[in-house]
Amino acid sequence: MRVFHIIPSAFEYFKDIKEEAFALVEEIEKIEKAGSKVESSISTLQYSGPTKAEIKTLRTIVPEKEYYGEYAPVDLVDQFVDYDIIHLHAPFLGGGGLIRKWKEAYPTQPFVITYYRDVLLPDLFAYAIKWYNGYYLPKLFSLADVVTCFNLEDFQKSRGAKYMRDPNKVISLAGEHVPGWVPLTGTTDKVKLEQRKIASSLLFQIYNSLLN
Repeated sequence: MRVFHIIPSAFEYFKDIKEEAFALVEEIEKIEKAGSKVESSISTLQYSGPTKAEIKTLRTIVPEKEYYGEYAPVDLVDQFVDYDIIHLHAPFLGGGGLIRKWKEAYPTQPFVITYYRDVLLPDLFAYAIKWYNGYYLPKLFSLADVVTCFNLEDFQKSRGAKYMRDPNKVISLAGEHVPGWVPLTGTTDKVKLEQRKIASSLLFQIYNSLLN
């Protein structure tokens, strides 16, 4: 199955999400069950080209994956027709209206959203990002076939949670039975790896269920 991942990359506001999402995609591609395997493409929504430091960091995380860098939202949506599933990693910045129009025009094409955390507010521009997600995420959550998150409590606190038409479509990727579980950043590399394996296995199952 072919999955198109949209990963946020607006300056430094989504650095932790971007790095974890790339690593998660790589982990998903290692899974193969009953002849089923995921082939992923990754693109980022951002407002400047990737720095050399970003490329170097991401190559250490996902050395076998090309880092596409900047992708104009209009061109991004045009790629969707070639994929079985579209997977948005959120919060994000850019292309929200176009993604919404795409899903409304093609309601049968599976659309997955993974919600990582709320928007952090280190400066004034971050407030604009928070407003942007407060506007678009409720609309996208209501259109998504499945919404996944790393912490159900955090997701339920988000403005968009109440717009889910079917609360059963919200699935936690958390592995609470792993000692020291902390969303995104485990206390040790071993814990983080276990977290990621649990999340990737659940996403693999979700992808298959959407296509069968």
